[in-house]
Amino acid sequence: MIDSKKKSVAMIVMAVLLVLLGIFAFITTKELDRIRNNLTAKDAQIQQLDVELGLSQSSLLEISDLNKKYKDEINGFPDKLKAIIDEYKLKLASRDKTIAELRNTIKGGQTEVVVITDPENNPSGQQSISYKWTDSLDRFHLVDPDIFVQNNEEFSYNQYISVKGHVLYGKDGRLQIRRIELSEVIPDGVGADGKPKYKEVGGGKMNIVDSTFEYADIGTKQRTWMDIFHPRIIASFDAQMKLIPPESELRPSVGVEILNFGRYIDHANLGVNAKVTPNMDDVLGGSLLASRLGIGLDYTLLPPILDTNFGLGIGIATPSNNLLNEWYLTVDAIFYITN
Repeated sequence: MIDSKKKSVAMIVMAVLLVLLGIFAFITTKELDRIRNNLTAKDAQIQQLDVELGLSQSSLLEISDLNKKYKDEINGFPDKLKAIIDEYKLKLASRDKTIAELRNTIKGGQTEVVVITDPENNPSGQQSISYKWTDSLDRFHLVDPDIFVQNNEEFSYNQYISVKGHVLYGKDGRLQIRRIELSEVIPDGVGADGKPKYKEVGGGKMNIVDSTFEYADIGTKQRTWMDIFHPRIIASFDAQMKLIPPESELRPSVGVEILNFGRYIDHANLGVNAKVTPNMDDVLGGSLLASRLGIGLDYTLLPPILDTNFGLGIGIATPSNNLLNEWYLTVDAIFYITN
């Protein structure tokens, strides 16, 4: 009667543990890989400068490095803006600089030529000719009071250049590229919102001759102690040792790492896991009832120096058909199936 109860308890425990493993497996398979500040070669190719497509040369930096690099520029901001930055602890997410070249050919416009004859001051009858020219959109003005006198010309211009940038990012936020559109515009009245409107000037061509775009991985969140709870599926190969009577054997196990301190503190890659060691010696004869349930500690090798899916561990285990009455010490080689 007692053995029957023990078997029932063991089967219930195993069923619950298997359900928990299934839940953890489902959760962890839905998790994204941890964000890393590196890109694949394919990602990096589209970050190159492409004048024809209007793409900037992009560079991925740590957010701390980006803010350090442009600290002097930030310190040069107006005091009112710096006060806002300090109050809300704002960080620089991206910084770009674009140099544009404008080429256009202007035809037509308004020309005014005035011929002046001053017989009183110029008895020889020599004339002076003044010249004025303005383009049809009133952007450029050329004035020459006397075309016979050198270095008295005056050319003035007033242009509006529209710089439109689009930052595009990949599904995980690590890859970012910036596209820039440049165009010449002129004022076109006032909109319904009371702000000036502008319309594009046709015929001109603007080329990006140099452009850089540096950005930080803003998808990386600040760590909290709750980050240590991140279940991941593990498989292991265990050296299991029984002290009384002395006995040792090698067995495979499956389980889940429940938490790992390395997700909060670098190099502290110590984790806590729970495992099942199936007894496959005589499945038809009921050997699964002797499967061992265990808990243990594991150390992941060797983030952040080297990111692997391998670890070492130690633990204790007890057979499900003899719970808490029989114990094994285990030394484990662990493989992390999910991240």
